[in-house]
Amino acid sequence: MTPELYPWQQECLTLWEQNEYRGIVNAVTGAGKTRLALAGILRLAQITDRLRVKVVVPKKSLLPQWKQALAALKTSCRSGKAGQPGIGICGGGRTSPSEADYMLYVINSARYRLARQILWELREGYTVLLIADECHNYTSGENQKIFEFLPYYWEPEKGKKLPGRYCSLGLSATARGPGYEQVLVPALGKEIYHYGLERALKRGTICQFAIWQIAVSFQPDELEEYQALSDQLLHTRAEILHLLPGLRSCEGSSFFIQLTELAKNGSGKIQRLARAYLHLSYRRKRQVSMAGARTACVSRLLKSLDPGKQVLVFGESIPQIESLFHILSQSYPSRVGRYHSKMGAQANQNALERFREGSLRILLTCRALDEGLNVPEAAVGIILSGTSLERQRLQRLGRLLRKSDGKRLACLYYLFVSDSREERAYFPKGLEAFQVHNLSFEEADSRFYFPAYEKAAEAFLEQVKAQSLPEDIYLEALKCLERGYLREDWLLPEEECRANAAAALEGRERNYWICMEQMAKYRHSTPSLFSSSRACP
Repeated sequence: MTPELYPWQQECLTLWEQNEYRGIVNAVTGAGKTRLALAGILRLAQITDRLRVKVVVPKKSLLPQWKQALAALKTSCRSGKAGQPGIGICGGGRTSPSEADYMLYVINSARYRLARQILWELREGYTVLLIADECHNYTSGENQKIFEFLPYYWEPEKGKKLPGRYCSLGLSATARGPGYEQVLVPALGKEIYHYGLERALKRGTICQFAIWQIAVSFQPDELEEYQALSDQLLHTRAEILHLLPGLRSCEGSSFFIQLTELAKNGSGKIQRLARAYLHLSYRRKRQVSMAGARTACVSRLLKSLDPGKQVLVFGESIPQIESLFHILSQSYPSRVGRYHSKMGAQANQNALERFREGSLRILLTCRALDEGLNVPEAAVGIILSGTSLERQRLQRLGRLLRKSDGKRLACLYYLFVSDSREERAYFPKGLEAFQVHNLSFEEADSRFYFPAYEKAAEAFLEQVKAQSLPEDIYLEALKCLERGYLREDWLLPEEECRANAAAALEGRERNYWICMEQMAKYRHSTPSLFSSSRACP
């Protein structure tokens, strides 16, 4: 039974076949790369009865979902268990016999054994399919050892390739990066398909989403320290440029690359200055990411969001995540969990399972959930503090974009410190396929300021006043508007708001959706009167 495929997946598989079953697929998170890989396995199984599949993942947390996906795959491959292929695991504390039809490897365990196993199977005449999940992780000196079998695939003394056939499929949302051309393309094949964010949105492959960019401010003592660190950085940079004027042309990441090299291999004063600059830069970055207003903003934001929606909160620091966890646990006992490297494998797995089954509403994490993990239940993401790397930003957004029942629109709330040099836009280059809203949060009075929403609400309320409706209807409208202030409901199509109003079982819920329908009209600058006949008393 072939998994049901999107058109892009069918197109991609055709190109994969035409490229002799080799290639890299660069597709946005949530578009269905795992399903594509399963369909690829089935296609190969139709042309050979001696197929061995090797799946490499960057983290052990990805093993369960890959094992589940492979176990659910109905295939005509020969196997020892009533048509179901054997599945082995190497990594995460487990080591199965390497001769299983399907083998799952964590990269740390694959480095020194996978290449030898693939080479042996090719010599024995097997067709070997190597699926490199999140393949951008496998370009480092250690990780690229999984490809060491390649020079031996062709044996010059025999004048032919090994009896077996090597097939490959690289999967990533952000494949292009350091080592892409030098390592990944020779090992896995060229990029055969690119399926970006905007295209996936237009085709309806992933969930529609909106980004809310929230400006927060330093506390007075934090601002003072930030400015002092900035002054020291400017002074240190000036000293470096005085000694090495050639660095004046280096900006951004290239400047840091040069300083990192000087800090390692430089000598004398220039080495000391390079190390001092990098240390100051780290301290200033930490000052920004640990700003106290961030936790206050998230705490207040969670009170305003739909309590029925599950939320992923991303941070960069385990102490910051732990601090927020203890704060939120008082307001949401037994409904908030955390997932990070110091929790332990079993505790992390338990938290993830509880989140998937719905007993946890809020899951706090650092970088452990950035890649690969499938949590389609999450409809809301909050970037408590984040990286400036576009790759990781796309990965975090991708955790929200998988479609699931009842998820109409995903929302990502991005916090940044307005008093700092932190990027104010989640995607600085900009994309046209989604909505962006700009807000600010004032810690002193624990209030959000959302000019676009307030402008639409003001116009709407003016129309309510103009109709001389009873005071209780006006007050009810105010309550509904306050409820929707930080939610995505006013971004939904008018007809969907109307349908939600018709389906509401309580008067207050019906009133809310009536107001959201009107707000949707004002969002598009098409004023419409508030109908008293549809408002509940």
